[in-house]
Amino acid sequence: MFETEKVVMINPEDAPYAPAAQLGEYVVHRWNWKEKQEATKNATTVIDARRGLVTTDIVVYELSMLLACVKKAPFEKSLESFSALDPQVGDILAQACRDVNGLTVSEQANLSDQSEATKAIPG
Repeated sequence: MFETEKVVMINPEDAPYAPAAQLGEYVVHRWNWKEKQEATKNATTVIDARRGLVTTDIVVYELSMLLACVKKAPFEKSLESFSALDPQVGDILAQACRDVNGLTVSEQANLSDQSEATKAIPG
């Protein structure tokens, strides 16, 4: 069974340059469909609607993911507080969010099957 919630302890060994206020216990949970769609919408800019070209700002996407997935932090959650995270703290939390939001085995298999199906056939 996959985890839908994870406790993450960040200590000085994990993030030696992080301010003391960012150290401690965090709880991350699997986001719901609406939270994921809002993160995608917030991070996406349409370049050419006619051709369906968009760009995604990964920084905005990951900040939106942190805001949605971190249920408990040792500080008050806000866009500003997550924007100011120590790089190691941010990386640890983003990975924890990706872990609980990850693909299931069947989803991974479906993606693999699609990749196999769309391979070029030698001609």
